[in-house]
Amino acid sequence: MPSEKELQKLIDFQAICRLKALYCEIIDRYIPGNQPEDAAKLAEIWTEDAELDFTNMGLGVTRGRAAIVELFAKTLPITTSFSWHSIHSPIIDIDVDKALGRWTISALTTRTSAPNGQTFGTFGRYRDEYRRENGVWRQSKLYFDAVRVGQQVPYMPKKSIAA
Repeated sequence: MPSEKELQKLIDFQAICRLKALYCEIIDRYIPGNQPEDAAKLAEIWTEDAELDFTNMGLGVTRGRAAIVELFAKTLPITTSFSWHSIHSPIIDIDVDKALGRWTISALTTRTSAPNGQTFGTFGRYRDEYRRENGVWRQSKLYFDAVRVGQQVPYMPKKSIAA
């Protein structure tokens, strides 16, 4: 039988996985749609003193919950008309009320300047820090370690399953 401490780590692991999945879902919906309810949900993910580092994408470091929400509300929609994030392979190390996480990311985006609405792939790793505040896990840092950014995804014609 797992100990109470081991069970709590599993519960915390799942809560952090859910938090990261919500981040991806919200920004994929928020960037092109800019809905006020998504801004509130996005804000709930971050600590007040959060830091987001998109230096590898040419966007530098954004500090503070409000500034991060504004980045997704105002800056990214200027350059991005569509995004779809897939994260997987979480490695999460939990130490009571703090945690470090690493995720593999594959994202598809369409830039507003892309000819014919071409979709581009971005691949890399997220390196995150999390903090439990008043019993709720929130993200305190996000660093995007890009392996490839903006690689054109070739058109893939649909094939018949019978083929």
